[in-house]
Amino acid sequence: MLALPGCAGLSRGGWNGPKYAGETTFDPSTMAALRAKKAVFFLREADLPRAAEFRDALTAAWSTTPLEVAAYADRARYPASGHVYFTLVSRNVVVHGGPNEEYFYPQIALVLCTSADNSRDDDVGYGRLPLALKFQRLFDDDGDMYQQSEFYDWTPPRLALYLRDLDLQLKQGRRRWFYDSFANEKALAELKTSCLYVPQDTLTQFSKTTSAEVDPWSERALWARYPHRHQVVTPEELAEAMKGGAQSVFVFDYVKSAGDKFISVFERARGIVYREYSAMSSNIDSDDIAALADAVG
Repeated sequence: MLALPGCAGLSRGGWNGPKYAGETTFDPSTMAALRAKKAVFFLREADLPRAAEFRDALTAAWSTTPLEVAAYADRARYPASGHVYFTLVSRNVVVHGGPNEEYFYPQIALVLCTSADNSRDDDVGYGRLPLALKFQRLFDDDGDMYQQSEFYDWTPPRLALYLRDLDLQLKQGRRRWFYDSFANEKALAELKTSCLYVPQDTLTQFSKTTSAEVDPWSERALWARYPHRHQVVTPEELAEAMKGGAQSVFVFDYVKSAGDKFISVFERARGIVYREYSAMSSNIDSDDIAALADAVG
């Protein structure tokens, strides 16, 4: 399990607790304590060649506090007395069992947290965001999830969208219920004339028994029931689409987290404008896209 300064000892027991998942309105003193500190987003070793790209995207998306983007290896330089941390919490979920083996799918989420032990009464979890983990077969959670895990959505543009949504929530002094479903009808109506950017990895399909990746959807099959303009894009193409300009930029998002499915639409400046959560679900399918089309109108 990941341990960071300010977040050491995060446990699976805190996964669904009120410190990370529950809806709440923070009292003014809690928000003042957050604004008095600097947030730190730690990059993995594999991210360091693109550190400037991550830094530019994340700092542009975040304004609740000063934000520093730093190497995970330098984490000891950021004591809890002056910092809050974007970091990871995880748990393993059995998705299939047999007489001699079990398949585990780790759920990993990005959280913003404050104190040295999440069991303490004064620990504050300001928000939690699901991440799209690439399949791993794990038999324990003793490894370094931060360095070893790979994510479909751990890219500068996708993480910037996530941080922007959390930033907007905190501007209102609130934390949204992690499993909420909702739609911003006014924003979604713009998709009748605006392009919806669809990250290529959201076409991924997973085995119903092991959760391993299988052949992806074809764009034609998955999106056949969406009548409006959309474009499947690589991470580089999405980053380019999100640069500059005052126009709205809408981005589709799909996270499979063990049996949980989060279908979302983000708007670059407005955060999540559509979220449909489903429990005990294996894959994205054309019904999910049809439901989005109905919400757009």
